[in-house]
Amino acid sequence: MAKRPNILLITTDQHRGDCLSCAGHPAVETPYLDQLAEDGVRFTNAYTSVPSCTPARAAILTGMDPWNHGRLTMTGNDPLRYPATLPGLLGKAGYQTQAVGKMHHYPQRRRYGFDHMILDEEGRRFGDFISDYDLWFDDHNEEEYGTRDHSIDWNSWMARPSHLPEQMHPTHWTASEGSHFLRHRDPTSPFFMWLSFAR
Repeated sequence: MAKRPNILLITTDQHRGDCLSCAGHPAVETPYLDQLAEDGVRFTNAYTSVPSCTPARAAILTGMDPWNHGRLTMTGNDPLRYPATLPGLLGKAGYQTQAVGKMHHYPQRRRYGFDHMILDEEGRRFGDFISDYDLWFDDHNEEEYGTRDHSIDWNSWMARPSHLPEQMHPTHWTASEGSHFLRHRDPTSPFFMWLSFAR
């Protein structure tokens, strides 16, 4: 039997697909992503079935379009139960499955087939839900600033340099949590990790 490959799915919000140096962008430098693209697969002709991120993520999760998976907005009256999910099927095939970053599924803590989830939901708090990044930030913040002190909403079309030190930024946190999983996973089994950056 052929060795099963490890699968690392990297997705980003608020990031144009051509803003990679491996895509020929004249100003953006992305050496680590370029190396991953060279050694892996880069989807240059993939299109979403819906522009809103929650239904689009559900499409990745289920392999179905929004009209079949039923998620058309961030929340709904009833949490959806999908008959099959990518991490669920891979888990049944012996993969370790990990979600890190912005999953933007509802409800947030439902695993949808992932063994583990470490979440950054853009500073949003829903009822009793607080993202793992927010909890980590509160524990490690030694200054008098918050994650939103730059006055720009996570979904804003505006841009501004972050006021956060690099090690406190959600992008750094997501990469660190993904790296932590890779260092501590069971090396005898293949893995599927969905590493999802909010920015």
